[in-house]
Amino acid sequence: MKLFSILLLIAPVCVSLRFPQSDRVEPRLPFEHRELNLTSLNKSVAGFDRTLARRTFPEEGGYEELVEKGCTLMGMMLTKDEVAANFMRPAHSRTTAESTWTNWQSLNDWGWDLTPPAIHKLRTITMNPVLDPVMQDLGLPPLNVPSDGGFAEAREWYHDHATTHDGILYKPTTAHTEMYIDVTHGLVVATETFGPTYMGDQLDPKVTVVTKLKNLYDLLYLDYAYLAAQKNEPVSNLKYMFIWDIQNEQTQMAVYESIGERLTYASCHKYLWPNRKVFYPHDDAYKAILASPNGRSTALILATHKSVFGERRMIESVTVFCQQPGHGFFNLLFIKKDHDEEEDDSDWTDDEEPEDPGQPTFSVSPWPSPTAASP
Repeated sequence: MKLFSILLLIAPVCVSLRFPQSDRVEPRLPFEHRELNLTSLNKSVAGFDRTLARRTFPEEGGYEELVEKGCTLMGMMLTKDEVAANFMRPAHSRTTAESTWTNWQSLNDWGWDLTPPAIHKLRTITMNPVLDPVMQDLGLPPLNVPSDGGFAEAREWYHDHATTHDGILYKPTTAHTEMYIDVTHGLVVATETFGPTYMGDQLDPKVTVVTKLKNLYDLLYLDYAYLAAQKNEPVSNLKYMFIWDIQNEQTQMAVYESIGERLTYASCHKYLWPNRKVFYPHDDAYKAILASPNGRSTALILATHKSVFGERRMIESVTVFCQQPGHGFFNLLFIKKDHDEEEDDSDWTDDEEPEDPGQPTFSVSPWPSPTAASP
């Protein structure tokens, strides 16, 4: 049976897969041989605040649940569209996983405004000392805006104005995201992501009926495709997705458990780019970080746009690295797997697909909340 056929059976438990061995991560026991409840989680990660861990990883979920969700996301990426559709909630209610958002104008129609990038040149000055060695190792040019001779467009979106659809008023939520997009080299760096659901909940009075165009992966896809069309570049060349300065608590906890310690001012120097941690699909850490609030959009942009990226395109690796010594900030890098000839979509045969891939274990709004660790 082909690898991709086997993957249809992975929810909620992943099978052992043949992927490159991680060259920067110590081997871990098979998932079924480890207990990852709240108690062991706190013992395995030095310095955890138990109240924070309880709030972030509830007793019934936690790291184990993220690993299972990561399995589901892998299945969605590696299956045909009509099969991936079964993993969308409500279960088995859709015939396609393809996103309905394909028109860039929809952003404005649903309350989003593109603001002038007034401070972005300064932002790249502060980021580039960290990114320069990264970009060099990846064979990419420095992250500079066109006015500085670079290729990256600075994009800052705010959900700033009310819209009405089918008689329903959708008020502004003040959600916003800041990104640098280089369509020439297939690169995105997301530096801030504050989603509509979270930001609407912070307002007084709260905004509970939020824009339907609320998922980060939809906003990212629409803006990337728009810029790619302007420069006559294929959207499918998107390969490198950086999430800068992780603040989300659940993502932080997933990373801390994956590397075995909390990233602080004292420990982050051990995880600078030359000593980065790289995880591959056979690693539980890959699955957990992929399914974390800051990771899932990178998988879902591929799973919900198979007509653009291909039926079986997936995230090849997840990288964790700190920004600089003396700081506790870290970043994530998700790299899309290049196309292999043996993965041509025409290889599919009907008898390789089960009629029922199982009950979906995961489908949520993939925009992370910006909630940071407790001060």
